Amino acid sequence: MNYTVYRMYCENKKIIQRVEACENEHSAEELSLLADLKLSQKILEEVEPEYLRKWEEEQKMFKSFTPEQRDFICYQIGDWYMSWQSRMWVDDKPNQHWLGVGKEHLKMMIYGD
Repeated sequence: MNYTVYRMYCENKKIIQRVEACENEHSAEELSLLADLKLSQKILEEVEPEYLRKWEEEQKMFKSFTPEQRDFICYQIGDWYMSWQSRMWVDDKPNQHWLGVGKEHLKMMIYGD
């Protein structure tokens, strides 16, 4: 599966959802473009069924978080980044980092363990 094509597939799925959420607001030309976009999505799904499976899996996973949980996680990641960006690299050792330690610290911040 090509990652770039998959990202395009995901963005097109989101566009289709947004357009369909706003019924009766589109011209005939826009609806024609939407039909073409849906057809291209269907072709991608037939050629590479993994795209649809991965999309559905991601959607299930994203729906499992409440908006408050997403906000909390984003805040923790931002806070972690600000505290770790200057401590990420090992002093005087090129190409060595503390990313493993930092990742564990982030997990502790989010999960509280």
